[in-house]
Amino acid sequence: KSKWAARLQKIATKAGAAAKINGPARDGLSAKEDEAIKAIVLKSGAFRTMRQSVRAWEKFDQWATEVGVGIYPPTDAVVVKYALHLESSGCGPSVIPAFFYSLGWVCRRLAMDAPGRMSPEVKGVIDKVYTERGKELKEAAPMPFEIVAALERFVVECFDKESEALLGWAAYLLSS
Repeated sequence: KSKWAARLQKIATKAGAAAKINGPARDGLSAKEDEAIKAIVLKSGAFRTMRQSVRAWEKFDQWATEVGVGIYPPTDAVVVKYALHLESSGCGPSVIPAFFYSLGWVCRRLAMDAPGRMSPEVKGVIDKVYTERGKELKEAAPMPFEIVAALERFVVECFDKESEALLGWAAYLLSS
């Protein structure tokens, strides 16, 4: 977690005054106590959530640098631009919602203003991605019922325990 907390600290440093966590010591706390509280905040949270959110923000920051857009604090307009960038890059249907969650997570950790609800424009981009990327699944030929029934019988007959049968069926589904 320390590695990700350090990367989150770099984001806070880059955010400057936009990240209120960088502000003066809270009332009643010494500078040392305030730094200790800040370290706790930066290290708090589930490891995978922290990793995913920090990585998503770093990609967002890299994109913003490349296109010359300010993201401290992020605005609705910048988030829409980034969503359009992700969509044009061929992202999957879960990428934009995951980014929006990560954006909120980082902003909450750094006490930085962030877009509140997902804007209608971002929702529109997400819907477009769902429609375009889901086309292959919607148009795929369904597996014939007879084959599914035969596979179910095979799995039930070949395995002694119900858990083994379930595992065998899951393995088949994952391999196809």
